[in-house]
Amino acid sequence: MKNTNFPIYSFDSFVIRKDLKELPIILELNGPKEREILHKNDFCYLMFVRQGAGTHIIDFIKYEIKVGQVHLVFPGSLHSLELEEGAIVEQVLINRGIFRTFVDQLKFIFSLYQKYPVIDMSEDGIEKLTHVFAGIRKEIVSAVPNSEILKANLAIAAEIINNEIFNRLHHSEYYGNPILFEFISLIDIHFREEKSPSFYASKLNITVNYLNSLCVKLLSQTATSVIHNRVVHEAKKLLFMRDFSVKEVSAGLGFSDPSYFSRFFKINTGVAPKRYKEI
Repeated sequence: MKNTNFPIYSFDSFVIRKDLKELPIILELNGPKEREILHKNDFCYLMFVRQGAGTHIIDFIKYEIKVGQVHLVFPGSLHSLELEEGAIVEQVLINRGIFRTFVDQLKFIFSLYQKYPVIDMSEDGIEKLTHVFAGIRKEIVSAVPNSEILKANLAIAAEIINNEIFNRLHHSEYYGNPILFEFISLIDIHFREEKSPSFYASKLNITVNYLNSLCVKLLSQTATSVIHNRVVHEAKKLLFMRDFSVKEVSAGLGFSDPSYFSRFFKINTGVAPKRYKEI
């Protein structure tokens, strides 16, 4: 049973001007900062480490903070930040209105971003992201911030992150296994209609058992979990934006029965989809 007693921090609590509540927020945090209590957000944020050290717990895993890192914290993730003396980090809080623009630019299956929520950027990536954060900061503090410019900057930030993860995967066992890489690509194409590992195993001309062993070995989860995570990620995107009803999301993801979709979502997230829309 998942613990539901963790506090949830709302994007609205960080809004200073009501006329800017639809725009992202950029914060600079300076150490020392005592460890926060474990909590969840109803928004996504990017954290860019400019200098210093500390620790960041994300979904019960402790990460050592280092200069040049990017930390991805998605809605619903448990996390807690602690900064040492002299540390400086910047956070871009991404509200509901711009969340989809950012997430839609994240090209890899969502489980990979969960697997790599902390990214050690290359020198080139650090330089590029520094310029992007500067652009976001400049636009947000302008007299009349332009939401389209902010969306464009966040899309660029997502592409920089994609490139850094791709470079990491290129040197990893995951990327070096063409079967698994093709499996992930096939999921992105077919996950709305096909949710059974047997479909993908057939497409790959391998057995379900072999596909499952690859996923467990290289992704630390079963093939079914990989597929379901992709479906749940898409469902969260649609529900989080409040644009679609549970029934509409269910139909869009290939579920003929909204009740079955609700059970599926709750089993994989610990919360019913209607409740998720309210968080």
